[in-house]
Amino acid sequence: MFLGRITPFIRGYVSVISGLLQIKPKLYLPLVMITAILVSCTYVLTGRLLGPYWTQVAAEIVRVKFGVLALVILIISWVLYRHFKKNAKR
Repeated sequence: MFLGRITPFIRGYVSVISGLLQIKPKLYLPLVMITAILVSCTYVLTGRLLGPYWTQVAAEIVRVKFGVLALVILIISWVLYRHFKKNAKR
């Protein structure tokens, strides 16, 4: 539950799953508070450390972003290729 709470996009679903599993509020609420403080402090410290170097960091993020985008396109292309190749055999 801890890892789910600190993972972006999964955080909201952990709350729903915890409710479905009937996890007691005495266990859930302290964990929510700890993870919220941990994530918030991480964002603040990251901003504090990267603030003076933001122009350099922003340039690197753009470079990394295009690399990740290219990788995602390659993976999607590979999956589609395999899917259509498999269907062509049938």
